[in-house]
Amino acid sequence: MRRHIFTESEVRRLLDWLRAGEEDDATRMLFVEVRRNFRKLRVHLELLLMVMNRLEGEGRLRGRARLPRKLSSQLRSAESKLAQKRRERRTSRGSRN
Repeated sequence: MRRHIFTESEVRRLLDWLRAGEEDDATRMLFVEVRRNFRKLRVHLELLLMVMNRLEGEGRLRGRARLPRKLSSQLRSAESKLAQKRRERRTSRGSRN
């Protein structure tokens, strides 16, 4: 996932245009790109907002992402069973020698 939509230069150009109406060829080309990509970007932004709202609702918006509690306990249980099986195999191999 990218960390930005606009470059620093593009942000400056757009802010200058919004504040003072400053416009040059590069700014007009940026408008072309904005118009060309708006629909796809809007869909992606809506998806991003839905994900953020869900994370916030689950208390996972801040800090490190954690597994859902149910899945986390299931993984711990599976790890415990796997460790027990390994111990049993080691014990049974040792008793054969």
